[in-house]
Amino acid sequence: MLAFLCSIYNACKPTNAKQFYNKISNFDANNKNDRYSEWLHFGKKEILNTDKYVLKFLKDSLKNTNHIYYVYSSIDSGPSRVIIFDVDNQKKYVVTNNLYKNKNFSFRKYLFIDEADIEEFYYDFVLNKAISNRCDELLEINKSQADANFSSGGVQAVYEINLEKNEISRCVFGSILISKYYMEAKYPNKIR
Repeated sequence: MLAFLCSIYNACKPTNAKQFYNKISNFDANNKNDRYSEWLHFGKKEILNTDKYVLKFLKDSLKNTNHIYYVYSSIDSGPSRVIIFDVDNQKKYVVTNNLYKNKNFSFRKYLFIDEADIEEFYYDFVLNKAISNRCDELLEINKSQADANFSSGGVQAVYEINLEKNEISRCVFGSILISKYYMEAKYPNKIR
């Protein structure tokens, strides 16, 4: 009887948010060979299972989408921040837990306009590189900053997950100091 009800109402199928979570978890477990995998694992699993709580929080928002970009941004000893771009519905969600190790996530609200401006630029910069399939540029920027001792610590990961095609990819890189790119974009004729 239960199998019959599941087939009629599709009630036993995991939610899209749960499917996204499973894809990310399985991918991370099977791909621990790149430069930042240990940091990524530590930040996302050892401190707090960020993916689980973020996707649980967005369960209703993601129920009608099958294709997302998921940007994970760790902050050492600080809040977790995740940006999700819903490709199907062309919506961006910025969520944070506001406190270190807090399991309750909410939509990000900026306290200061300047903070919103540069943070929003940072996430859009990373997201646009990922959407344009230019992970190599993010890795090169990070490498050049690390070589010059300008690395800000932390690890970033951008996942592209397409449930319909059963595909997932990931770009992992160290944090990027964005001020140069921000100033060039904001004041294109003033910065050389």
